[in-house]
Amino acid sequence: MIDPAEELQNAAYARLTTGVATINYPVYDYGNVPKSTEINYITIGNVHSISWNSKEEPGTNTILTFHLWSNVKDKQYVNDMKNAVLGSITVIDDGDSYSALSLTSFNVIRQDFDNSDVPFEDSSGAYHGILTMSFLLEQK
Repeated sequence: MIDPAEELQNAAYARLTTGVATINYPVYDYGNVPKSTEINYITIGNVHSISWNSKEEPGTNTILTFHLWSNVKDKQYVNDMKNAVLGSITVIDDGDSYSALSLTSFNVIRQDFDNSDVPFEDSSGAYHGILTMSFLLEQK
């Protein structure tokens, strides 16, 4: 069994920054935000994986966290950022939703919006929203 964290993070980053699903906010890996960046961006944060291996099917339930940062003093702005992430990573077809992420080593069995805390003001004066999504992954 291999850990899907890096592959899932990379797939989410690619989906948000390239192709038709590109969103209108800068996206960074957590901890890699250039110092000169204006506070209106998204970071891909912690990835937490819990194994659900069986004898026949190795897999994980993996939780991916997005941090939404804004200096715009408006809850709707941060909610728009959250909805941009959800809309980019989720495909809705005929009323059903599917993961838009393509992974090399895993199949995405299920993807769910878990939780969001939008927004609150941190000590810097910026609004900081948090979005978590869970992915049930099965190793190929």
